[in-house]
Formats: sequence, structure tokens, C-alpha cells
Amino acid sequence: MSHVIIHPEACGGSTMTWDYEEALNVIRSDEAAGCVAAVLCGHDHSGNYHRDEFGVHHCTFKSPLSGGKAFGLMKVEAGYLEIQAPT
Repeated sequence: MSHVIIHPEACGGSTMTWDYEEALNVIRSDEAAGCVAAVLCGHDHSGNYHRDEFGVHHCTFKSPLSGGKAFGLMKVEAGYLEIQAPT
């Protein structure tokens, strides 16, 4: 979980961390060995989602300043993640 986005396809491209390429390399490294299933972040008011070529889900939540909610529920099970936003 991060406030700042680390994948360019998970946002409009202007709100990412300056060292996002290094962060992605760590996630994709042999040492991480597929440990990262999802990256959850904010900082992009419109929100977005991208599944990268390594199968990592990059979910950027919509800002509460733009009509989003500031909370939700994540269910983690073997084989899937489910994110539920409040209605």
C-alpha cells in the first residue's frame, strides 16, 4: 500500500513516485519471488486499475475529493482479492 502510484498505467502518468521504475524492479525481482499480488495506492483523483505483465494488480483508488470514499473492505483468499467499496 502506498499513497503514491508506482505504475504509469495505473494513473494519468503525472502523479507517480519519482523512482517508480526501481520500485517495479523490486516487485518483479527474483528475491520477491511473486510475493506481491497487488499494489494499492491513491494520489490520482480519478482512480484507475492496471494488471501488469507479471500479474501484479495496480489499483489506484479514487480520491474522496473527487467523489470517492475514504474507506473500503478487502477480502483476501487463496487465489483472489476482493475489494468492496461502500455504497
